[in-house]
Amino acid sequence: MGVMILIMELCLMVNTGKDLWIKDTKESFFKSGSIYVNGIVNKIRKHISPDFSPERSLDIGCGVGRLLIPISKISTEAVGVDVSASMLAEAEKNLVKFSIENTQLIESKDCANFQKHTFDFIHSYIVFQHIPVNHGMIIFENVLGALKPGGVGVLHFTYFNPSLHGFKGIIRNNLPFLRSIKKILTGESVEPEMQMNEYKLIELIEALSEKGVSELYVDITDHSGIKGVIIYFQKCGV
Repeated sequence: MGVMILIMELCLMVNTGKDLWIKDTKESFFKSGSIYVNGIVNKIRKHISPDFSPERSLDIGCGVGRLLIPISKISTEAVGVDVSASMLAEAEKNLVKFSIENTQLIESKDCANFQKHTFDFIHSYIVFQHIPVNHGMIIFENVLGALKPGGVGVLHFTYFNPSLHGFKGIIRNNLPFLRSIKKILTGESVEPEMQMNEYKLIELIEALSEKGVSELYVDITDHSGIKGVIIYFQKCGV
């Protein structure tokens, strides 16, 4: 599911002079975002904060805006951040299309420029898994610092990827050039592979604890054998 969503986002950016996406497909793509956001809002209100109604929200790795758009509709103001300028350009078009006027887009690699206690809702889904863990933990720390006391977070992380284990995992992790050689010999194009990284749950929980989080609610995700968690939490008020 996660990989398919990313592929759909990339296809939305393709311009070959042909209509690659029929109207129903586009509508389904963005409708799935609304369904997802409605689902997490219900879980936040049930398990974390019954009166959840964010004023300023942050969507990390917003892509073309599939989740940012419905998040903006439940927020007074929303901010979408992404490392890709082309994704943000497409997101801007979609914001105009859906008449969203309360949203800002920011290009950033590490979310380091947000001031302390800036947002009362931070969110990310199927994003951190594509970021190297050391860099991802820096982003994680930065957005936790930007969350207000009493603010709510919903963040997704992958903790087990079967392709990183066993013999294939050894090749992938330690001898990546062998995969490139194989592709060359078989006539395949050699392109950078999409990263699917594993995060250590104990390190995530420790980081949350240090930022004043004492209770969690967790959903376990399984995307074709790639295991992850969606962590729901509230930062303790000060």
